[in-house]
Amino acid sequence: MPLWGQLLIMSKDYYQILGISKGASTDEIKQAYRKLALKYHPDKTKGDAEGEKRFKEINEAYQVLGNDAKKKQYDQFGQTFDNYSQGGFSGFRPEDLSRFTQDFGDMAGFDDIFNAFFGGGRQRRKSPEHANQGSDIEGHLQVSFAEAAHGAKKKMGINRSRVCEACGGSGAVDGKSVSCDKCNGQGEVRVSRRTILGTFAQVQLCDACRGTGKKPAKACRTCHGEGKLNKSETIEIDIPAGIDSGQTIKLSGMGEAGWRGGRAGDLYIVITVLPDPRFERRGADLYRTEDLSYPVAVLGGEIKIDALDEKLSLKIPAGTNGGEVFRLRGKGLPNLNQSGYGDLFIKVKIVIPKRLTLKQKRLLEDLRDEL
Repeated sequence: MPLWGQLLIMSKDYYQILGISKGASTDEIKQAYRKLALKYHPDKTKGDAEGEKRFKEINEAYQVLGNDAKKKQYDQFGQTFDNYSQGGFSGFRPEDLSRFTQDFGDMAGFDDIFNAFFGGGRQRRKSPEHANQGSDIEGHLQVSFAEAAHGAKKKMGINRSRVCEACGGSGAVDGKSVSCDKCNGQGEVRVSRRTILGTFAQVQLCDACRGTGKKPAKACRTCHGEGKLNKSETIEIDIPAGIDSGQTIKLSGMGEAGWRGGRAGDLYIVITVLPDPRFERRGADLYRTEDLSYPVAVLGGEIKIDALDEKLSLKIPAGTNGGEVFRLRGKGLPNLNQSGYGDLFIKVKIVIPKRLTLKQKRLLEDLRDEL
């Protein structure tokens, strides 16, 4: 098969990054993310470049596989296109890349070939609004178990571009603009591109004005006509009660500023909740194990247990066996974005004393004989 008959859409294998199979359930994806996020969190890797890179890849993978819509799209389009349509295109092999660049290195890339062959030689263009929109950014925030349980306000520092105050984001002195001289105010330019299939004419957004058809009459000296400046600042984040590790808080319009007045991107804060040694968390439900003395297990009684923020009394019926679980309704965590609370589950463990006094031993022997 000729080399040009092999197409590839390059994609990271997010399943491999999280160490799971493609058929993994939502809970398995979440559990794998939690385990890896805790292992490679910057607080643990302490500035290790490889660890930080791994942490970013893990979060990137979870942002896709943890979202049903994005996962479906990734499963459909994120891998190599094998046997595409009826053309019989095969998957691209790694060794073919070097051969391709040697033979056709001065020609257009895969995007050009794909668009030319399947799109009639006309590339799909971004709208000016989309082209000038600021980028979304992602941040990571660590919260305590108590902060996640009750909600909190947390401060974090970020570095992002903000609207230039000198020109109000227009990029122009006094906001005055003139027609773009590269596209003559049309916002589009026509270019010819040479591919291995021939020369194709394409209409694309003007890179000088990004489709607006205008440029500053006199560029702002503060931002040099960009309409935005990089700034480091501290922002306050509202942590909702009941949030869990791996969940994301979206702050609309808090991402990078747009180009020359374009809409700002969004800020996504990925949350990591520190564990509490007293509890195991499963969604809004909490689990813990309590020791139970042999006499209380046999005769019944009452024990004190730790709940989230209080001590509770738990009645133990006579004849309780080790491993039995008691459920305390509404004593778990708040249900995120819902009303009500989860439950607290108490598993009892009967503790057998290893050392006995002579009196205790005789009493137990009498009990044994009686039973």
